[in-house]
Amino acid sequence: MTRQDIIEMIASGNLDLSNMDLSNMDICDANLSDVDFTGTNFTNSELRGSNLSDTNFTGANLSRAILYGANLEGANLTNADLSRSTLLCANLKGANFTNANLHYATISFGDYVRIKNANTIGVNFEDANILF
Repeated sequence: MTRQDIIEMIASGNLDLSNMDLSNMDICDANLSDVDFTGTNFTNSELRGSNLSDTNFTGANLSRAILYGANLEGANLTNADLSRSTLLCANLKGANFTNANLHYATISFGDYVRIKNANTIGVNFEDANILF
């Protein structure tokens, strides 16, 4: 599957991309809002600058994913694996991180990151690099 295949599927109205293997993909600057990526594998993928608002990543594997500048507003990341991922300059407003794994993730809470009302109950922040 290619980046273009994903964009065409979404454009045609197919918003269920659950349990797919999208590892090692470059999906930068794409509009992926409202898509169901439950259980999808995004290991080592580039999602830099993508619109991921209101997207369902429940149980997804986003380990080592680059989410620099991504819009995750309202995204559901319950039980997602974000270990070693990069969440710099991302919009995390209202995102649900319940029981997510952010082990060794790099997250910035500076002027560019908005994490207002995010749910972080049970999140594993062990060894995360958190920048303020």
